[in-house]
Amino acid sequence: MKVCIVTRNIVAATALLGAVAAWNSAAGAAKLYVANNGFDSGSCGPIGFECRSITGALANANVLGGDTIIVGPGRYGDIDGDGFLGGIGEEMSGAWAIYVSIPVKIVSSHGAASTIIDAPGSFGGAYIESGPIVFGKASKGFTIVNANYGVFVSNSSFPKVKIGGNVILGDGSTFGIYSGFDGTSIANNRVVNHDTGIDSEGNGNSIKNNVATGSSIGIYVYGEKVKVKKNLTILNEIGVYIDDGFATTNSLSAFSGNSIVGNLDAGMWIEAVGLPSGGLTEKLKGNNFFGNGDRLPGPPLNCAIITSNPSTEPLNVVAQNNFWGVAAGPGANPAYAVGGACNLGTGPVTIDTTVARPTEAKVKAKPMR
Repeated sequence: MKVCIVTRNIVAATALLGAVAAWNSAAGAAKLYVANNGFDSGSCGPIGFECRSITGALANANVLGGDTIIVGPGRYGDIDGDGFLGGIGEEMSGAWAIYVSIPVKIVSSHGAASTIIDAPGSFGGAYIESGPIVFGKASKGFTIVNANYGVFVSNSSFPKVKIGGNVILGDGSTFGIYSGFDGTSIANNRVVNHDTGIDSEGNGNSIKNNVATGSSIGIYVYGEKVKVKKNLTILNEIGVYIDDGFATTNSLSAFSGNSIVGNLDAGMWIEAVGLPSGGLTEKLKGNNFFGNGDRLPGPPLNCAIITSNPSTEPLNVVAQNNFWGVAAGPGANPAYAVGGACNLGTGPVTIDTTVARPTEAKVKAKPMR
């Protein structure tokens, strides 16, 4: 009997060593696996010897980068339901559930609907301070719940951070996704019930195919050469807030193919403080603006776009080929307005609203699966 047990142990140990050796010797990138029936150890990661936590897999990933962590369906973070992190098999990296400081890809195998990161008592779900990093992608993301911040990209990160395919459910405070660094891609996410759903404060960022709803601000943009494309912002207080404060160039972000609808106070708010010499131009093309600004008492009512320019330099908004609620273009109800009472500043503002056919933003955000 003892001989059989010893033999089985030797076979198991040999299999583990072989798997680890194959994993470590793989040229270039390796794949590390995480599963609800896994166990964290210094050698977890190969198939059959999965880690229990994403944190455990990160500890075994190549610090030089290139590895992919594949997370199986189930619950991660607070797995014993006591409202805290740090127990056996649970996520915990300082104040964050997951702390990513090496170049790595982290994706789920079954998508956000099947892969939950529960992060109570933490500062946030995932903190990213290195790059290139992928945290989720379309149909391979995560659902993050009970976190203060959902995903936080540090302003010290290297470029090429990609945040995709995630569902981030908030409590009405802080940010769903925040990026303070340049070159971040935020795509195919769904952010619900935050102070700010998506907060982009880097240059050259891309915000595409996301759904932002139930927040004070759906999408906040502060930065230059930001592309905002094919997003849906709905049932926020303000759909999109553009902060042009202290811009250094005369043409900033490009907005196209978005549906900005049903937001309570305004579809879009453009705040222009400290404009550069010669003024600044914002470009909005092929977007849907309707059903915004209907909540009493205002500020004011029925505004598709509110502009505020306290500067003496001109703010120019090129808003061509957008749909404003009726085919004739922006105006009084049943259309939605721009300019006039919707301009709250004292500085010069011009808005070009050349009318074409109505558009339909094709939002491709499909994180739930």
